[in-house]
Amino acid sequence: MTKSVIFHPFLVVAGGSERITLEEERFLRQNNFDTTIITFEYKDIFDYAYQPQVKVIQSKNKNFILKVISRIRQLRRLVKEIIPEVIDVCDFEGCLYIYFATLFTEYKYFTQIPSSGLDEIDTFGKHLVSYGISGRIFKSGYKRIRLSTKGHEANLPEKFLHKRLVEHLFSDLIGFLMYKAVRKAQNVYVLSNQVKWELKQLFNRDAIVLKGAYRRDIFDYKPQIDLRKKLNIGNKKIILSVCRLVPKKRVDWIIKAFGMLVREGLNDIVLIVGGTGQSADELKKLAIDLGVEKEVVFAGFIKEQELYDYYYHCDVFVSADYADFDITTYMAIAFDKNIVWTIDNELELALAQSGKIFPAELSPEGLCHSMLQALDRNSLMRKYNSFDYTWENYFGTMYGAI
Repeated sequence: MTKSVIFHPFLVVAGGSERITLEEERFLRQNNFDTTIITFEYKDIFDYAYQPQVKVIQSKNKNFILKVISRIRQLRRLVKEIIPEVIDVCDFEGCLYIYFATLFTEYKYFTQIPSSGLDEIDTFGKHLVSYGISGRIFKSGYKRIRLSTKGHEANLPEKFLHKRLVEHLFSDLIGFLMYKAVRKAQNVYVLSNQVKWELKQLFNRDAIVLKGAYRRDIFDYKPQIDLRKKLNIGNKKIILSVCRLVPKKRVDWIIKAFGMLVREGLNDIVLIVGGTGQSADELKKLAIDLGVEKEVVFAGFIKEQELYDYYYHCDVFVSADYADFDITTYMAIAFDKNIVWTIDNELELALAQSGKIFPAELSPEGLCHSMLQALDRNSLMRKYNSFDYTWENYFGTMYGAI
């Protein structure tokens, strides 16, 4: 039995990278791998849908530097105890820690990097990666990336402002170490060609593009609940959004776009907003201000056991996320739904030819226009092949390359 380690620094939020890690552990266990997830913090984040083998590294040090050193020492000790044949690391922060934990040893690692980290730039100064990205080693690459898409140009600052010299020097140090850590990885896997290009600009490192979003058994799914009856929405067409309710997801744009549709006379539609987060109250107030509070259903956190039912019953799935790939949105592909996403998202040829994707300009008006197209009866009849995005294909390709 092959021993493997998946190192994901923090498994506490029900996000895309967290789902990838838990699906990877499940896949490996089903394929005769003895797999351990190592993390610094773990919470059940998907309603006990996963039962992974997890080892949590804890540190009582309050001093930041001492805590980092303690984590590295414990991680190094744990790797030596497990003696894995394969180590997979999530994201830049994971690479930083595993770089030192395996330094001067025979252990090698590969990494999955869901994004270049720039879409989370509002966390600058709050964790290692945001400090590292602002290091001068990445300065020229950052400038090129910022001008590469409308979304980046609108959301990324022209330059980083370090308040103190020590902060500037710390960013340079973390940036250099992060550069070394990512360069040392055997393989780097990303979810889009845009991120592949961005990593080339930042790290001068080639990456492999793989996309996954759901298990193969999703195609045999039969609904467990009558969603229309449960939510008392009758035969209205359902527009569905599922994401964390935070500014980056731009759900306010979706609600504004939906309000425009209602004002244009579409009275046979309902918008279901699934998710929780810091923007929830603000979004509910927005629906009231626009006079569509009766047509917008805030479903809150959708239980893992019911998630597929929401996808199954919706007519159109919409995402305004500032991202080039989103697992939640790709899951709608498996259910053969029409999908509205912003032009931030990468659109490969096969999906473009399917006629099921309706890219929207970066504004509520752009989303409104694309949502109107996606609701059209003729486009709802089209089909596309979605087997390429299964986890079986994703992880099978990844581990087949080892």
